[in-house]
Amino acid sequence: MRAFGLCAALILMVFAARADLYDLPTPELIMQKKYEAPSQFGFSLGYLPMNSFSKYMTLGLNYTWKPRDTYGWEVINAQGAAEIASGLKKELVDSYGQKPEDFAVLQGLATTNFVYSPFYMKSLLFNSEMVHSQLSFMIGAGMAKFTNTTVPVLDAGLALKFFLKSRNSFDVDIRYYSFASEERSIRSNIMLSANYAISFGDLELE
Repeated sequence: MRAFGLCAALILMVFAARADLYDLPTPELIMQKKYEAPSQFGFSLGYLPMNSFSKYMTLGLNYTWKPRDTYGWEVINAQGAAEIASGLKKELVDSYGQKPEDFAVLQGLATTNFVYSPFYMKSLLFNSEMVHSQLSFMIGAGMAKFTNTTVPVLDAGLALKFFLKSRNSFDVDIRYYSFASEERSIRSNIMLSANYAISFGDLELE
């Protein structure tokens, strides 16, 4: 009986020790946001490969209003476009008598988008500098102006924002555009752009 009692006491001590070992504290937030992303004006430079005849460089302005840190409204994203004609298009015009006006050339587009920003991140750059960033997703609609027509456009994409200072940031923006045409067909293209943003105003955090 004495041996049984000693064994029982030893087992209880082991379980008590294991309970202390796994009695973890309540998790706490270990990363406070250093930067916020309130309403902002942005200036962008982009590249849009439309088709085998034309590629475009774009220059744009945008304004985003954010009542909360996790969501907002890109009120306007306006892009002007400059065509880079391909060798195929030049050959058709120079050698086969195709008229330049036969090609629909993009002149610009403007969209408005809902913005959702669920991720805020900290990264260590070259093991020496802390980089703060935020990942956002956008979806919206607008209009695109070509030389011979104006058509509706739908867009969706994502943007990775790198905070430079408390009021300045740099975004890498990838957007998928679907252009409707007069023939009721859809043309889809991906635009890659870089955006420099200046923030202002106060932001109510979640």
